[in-house]
Amino acid sequence: MLGVVGAFLVTTIYFAALAVLVGPVAIGLGISARRRVKRGEAHGSGPATAGLVLGIVSTVIGAVVVGLIVLVLALGGGGESGDDWREDDGTFHARPVAGADRNPDRG
Repeated sequence: MLGVVGAFLVTTIYFAALAVLVGPVAIGLGISARRRVKRGEAHGSGPATAGLVLGIVSTVIGAVVVGLIVLVLALGGGGESGDDWREDDGTFHARPVAGADRNPDRG
């Protein structure tokens, strides 16, 4: 079941980090379930294998997505707005505050 949850979490950028946490748990539970099936203590080899595979997939894809997000943020790809407040020579200028042209003494 955690393999399915991890596979779903990986589809969203916001929850990819959770997939990296849930995936290894799914892998561990999948391995444990496969061992129990092999010893004859449980049934359901297919779901155990599916949980193991989905856990591996969600861990790998989640790690790649998180790595890409960190890389984009490290390279400064946070998104530029149309009104750039930075000059080309590296100096910074304050943006006007919304409503700053109003006189506080006038009601």
